[in-house]
Amino acid sequence: MEKGLLYLVPVDFTPVSISSSKFAAHLSKENDQVVLVHVVKSDDDRTAAELKLTDFAKTHLEGFSNFSTRVIKGAVSTDIAVIAETLNASMIILGTHGASGLRKLFGSYAFKIVDNSKVPLIIVQEETVFNKIKKIVMTIDLQKESLQIVKSAARLSHMFGAEIILVGARQDDSIFKRKMDLNLTVAGNFLDEHKIPYSVEFVEGKGFEENIFQLCQDKNADMLAATYYESSFHVFTDSFVRGLANNNLGIPVLTLD
Repeated sequence: MEKGLLYLVPVDFTPVSISSSKFAAHLSKENDQVVLVHVVKSDDDRTAAELKLTDFAKTHLEGFSNFSTRVIKGAVSTDIAVIAETLNASMIILGTHGASGLRKLFGSYAFKIVDNSKVPLIIVQEETVFNKIKKIVMTIDLQKESLQIVKSAARLSHMFGAEIILVGARQDDSIFKRKMDLNLTVAGNFLDEHKIPYSVEFVEGKGFEENIFQLCQDKNADMLAATYYESSFHVFTDSFVRGLANNNLGIPVLTLD
């Protein structure tokens, strides 16, 4: 039997953990595994947390059998990445707590998890409802680092037969335009090689984030994808990916440092 994927879901028992857990369950296929993990600060909290996590899983993943639970002692910001690597996780499914909670979560946890993890993340909101992934809008900028997310997006595309929509900002400067065209060509060649259907769209650079959201609406996109890196010449700073994750459309965001 072919080995499946492993989805790691950090759980803090808030409503958004329900959303991220269900999203992972619906994302998984027959041979895949979903591992729910809760982090405690002290061994004294472990037994109670294990019971609570088991009850959480039975309640919210009813009808889904391919899951397991783990309670680890440590810090969320660093040890989620450690256990993801230890378990050879394919993806981390991470929930956010909306606009106000997002600032708190991203400031203290989420991007630290991204920074410390070699595993791609899918960020979901409490309002996110899983839809079969048919269209993935993937942003590409002037930097070659923005291409890092292509492989992860292609994997999801292959799983669901989804189209990838490559999106770049229109460039007036000829040098910037060449850089953008080169990155789009590299991404397109990779997708062609792996027989992934794709198209290319350009939006105005001014108000890029809002233009991306409008494109998602126009194209009925089911997922956004963008590389996160702190030092960016163009748009993909932490605040950009944070803005994508906080979209009002409830669209999940695939990201990778």
